Amino acid sequence: MIDLVKTTSRSTADLEGELSWPLEEVETKESLWSVSCDPAGKRHYFFLPENKELSEIQRKRGIAHAWLAEKVHPLFSAVVALCPDGLPEKVFTKTLWPVLSVSRVWFVDALVVKSTPEPGRNDARARLGFLDKAFPSGKVEGSLSDYLEAALILAEGRAFCGTRRPCSGKMAEMVEAFVRVDPFDPSIGALEKLDNELLAVWSPYRVAVARNDELDMDIWKVC
Repeated sequence: MIDLVKTTSRSTADLEGELSWPLEEVETKESLWSVSCDPAGKRHYFFLPENKELSEIQRKRGIAHAWLAEKVHPLFSAVVALCPDGLPEKVFTKTLWPVLSVSRVWFVDALVVKSTPEPGRNDARARLGFLDKAFPSGKVEGSLSDYLEAALILAEGRAFCGTRRPCSGKMAEMVEAFVRVDPFDPSIGALEKLDNELLAVWSPYRVAVARNDELDMDIWKVC
């Protein structure tokens, strides 16, 4: 298991220097940037909207995804799932996909904070400020993806900055699901635990790591 305490003095450049797989930036039609990797082909991908460049904090997060993918498990970068027959696509895209995408960021942002403490914590504070402005009443409205992003921000405020915001209901349940899993001690078991605790708030479905020989990689098996 990787001891992130030992990465405290490393910069993002140091972490990038430890990567064995090449990084490739790919322009897409999407409006938001994202990351993934190909463990069979041993390559990392940063997907960017057309004519956009990564900000400094986005690059730090991308490097952290890549480092965790190589040093801990590829599912910290790639999100690949096998669903049971009959599972509606809408259920996957609206419920399972957001959880699998957001949960890994908990560990990524912890690595950013460990490797570059001041920028990492400043970003966490900035996102708390954005949340306060977007939802001044404290009540988040939107999709499950919006709720998850808000819960992640609130949890990171607590874990990285010692800042608490009052919340209740399912939002509070999701924040507690995050903080029950130590983001500074990443493992595939910890990621699986977080996925399932977040899913338990909204869904009867759960996930488990399973080997897919056709893809030559581990994937999430939805059950």
